[in-house]
Amino acid sequence: MQPKTHKAYGLIVFCEQSQKFALAHNNQGFWEFPKGYPEKNDKSEIESAMREFEEETGIKRNLIVLEESVKQGELKTSYLRFGKYQKEAHYYLGYIKNEEKFIIQEQEIKNAGWFTSQQVEEKLGFLELKKLFEKVIEILKDKKKIKTID
Repeated sequence: MQPKTHKAYGLIVFCEQSQKFALAHNNQGFWEFPKGYPEKNDKSEIESAMREFEEETGIKRNLIVLEESVKQGELKTSYLRFGKYQKEAHYYLGYIKNEEKFIIQEQEIKNAGWFTSQQVEEKLGFLELKKLFEKVIEILKDKKKIKTID
């Protein structure tokens, strides 16, 4: 029997001015891109991702511009959690002009910050997330959004 799949939705936010990414330090002790489970009032996966980002970081969703070229399911991780269920995290890529101050939701995350691509690579603890981040860097290079890779 296939394990039940739990889906979460998140946002990878890139600050164009500072060339940094938003990361959240979750309560399990890992750095990751903000994400969470959908709520019944969410009208779409993107809305779930945007809502979760705003809830966890305090950064208003209207400041974020989504990368339209990223297709649904293109940025996804999947793994077996606790040997009991499959966890899928679907991410969307967004841009913000300036680094905004984080107002963290302490029930969900311990901390949040803006990090260079090199720092993100060092902080991400899971191979699946590191591979996903490599894809994000390629998209940003293709879109000529990223100036230099540090």
